[in-house]
Amino acid sequence: MGNDSSIEMYKERIKNTISLANGHWLFILDRLGIDKKYLSGSNTACPVCKGTDRFQFHDRNENGDWFCRKAGGHSQSGNGFNLLMESYGWSFHEALVEVEKTIQCNSYRTELKRSISYSTQLKEKQDAAEKIQKILKSSFPFEKNDPVGRYLKARGYEGVADKCDFLFHPSLAYWEKQGSQFVKLGTYPAMIAKVVNTQGEIISLHRLWLTPEGKKAPVPCQKKSMPPIGGSMKGCSIQLFKPDSGPLVLATGIETSLGAAALTQRPAWATMSDAMLGSVILPSHTTEVWVFGDSDFPCTNSNNPGKDAAIKAAQTYRDQGKKVRLFLPQTPGLDFDDVWQTGQYSQQNKIAA
Repeated sequence: MGNDSSIEMYKERIKNTISLANGHWLFILDRLGIDKKYLSGSNTACPVCKGTDRFQFHDRNENGDWFCRKAGGHSQSGNGFNLLMESYGWSFHEALVEVEKTIQCNSYRTELKRSISYSTQLKEKQDAAEKIQKILKSSFPFEKNDPVGRYLKARGYEGVADKCDFLFHPSLAYWEKQGSQFVKLGTYPAMIAKVVNTQGEIISLHRLWLTPEGKKAPVPCQKKSMPPIGGSMKGCSIQLFKPDSGPLVLATGIETSLGAAALTQRPAWATMSDAMLGSVILPSHTTEVWVFGDSDFPCTNSNNPGKDAAIKAAQTYRDQGKKVRLFLPQTPGLDFDDVWQTGQYSQQNKIAA
């Protein structure tokens, strides 16, 4: 009975070590002295049979997996334990003990934490990309008579937005967090805008839920951005128009950027927040930037958050060697969407050189 118990304990020990080593054999084999040239994943010399180009470490199952095409067609394969046994002439128990020592060292724990963190980030990145693609596959270029077209027309941007890459989603689910759970409050038409990075890759989507008539939907928060692929939107923007050789307009928010574009007849890009206004990575050919700020009412955290962010952004682009013009509405509490909507563009808006 005692012997059976010892056997079961040894089996459990092996099982536990295999589990801990899984996915980390590159680190383990390197620590135990296996030359890195054997672990490159390319066809290379074999540490087992000493052939010149027969060996490949592919780690397909994350168990230190390898394959050797031995002479005469007699192939050989194995895992990390087999590789240690063949390379050093160890018994399985000797290989087990050395692997156990390796996974108990502090550097392995650091490697494990790094690997887990990377795996989590990779999974989050894949999930975000899949959700974005799912929405894009169900969306279509907007037309003037769909809810997106009606919304833009009602705001005075019917002609201005014709060149914008907005999409129409006919029935996008709206979820709201209530307590510790997300609850679906319904499905609505939606305007979809792509948030892209400097390479033009889509890293997020901006969603605006609408009614069939083109008004904002009766939900708690009509505008939401999706979690970005990679976790950060720094340097990214909604590129409403393709830039030309002239000045590029920057503003916070889609509607404000459309207002600025309508006022200036210049291509505009929108940032997702005031804080991001100065972090946009500009096209290499852009030499002049027009920053359009909001004339917010003063608040406790800043004298004028929209204005302050615009001034800071303008200085950032000047420091980059760009020619910059800063535009601010004369009336406190307005942005350039309001200026366009109310017709105040006929007045001389304040311009800071």
